[in-house]
Amino acid sequence: MAERFGLAWPEPPSVKIADKAARVTEQRDVRVAPEGGYVASCEPWPEQIVAWDVSRSRMEFFRRFNELVRADR
Repeated sequence: MAERFGLAWPEPPSVKIADKAARVTEQRDVRVAPEGGYVASCEPWPEQIVAWDVSRSRMEFFRRFNELVRADR
């Protein structure tokens, strides 16, 4: 995938940092915490994630997919 989209491989450390921040933000905002809570490995993003229903999620996924496919041509 990295070659297909012209991305660096192996991924730079900043990608892992951003991925961890996304994970702890998701845990904070949209997941049900287990008893005792989560242990954050880094600070979450200051913005809050607002979950979409299935219909909205599907619509947004395909909207973005179509944008990317058109841009690739």
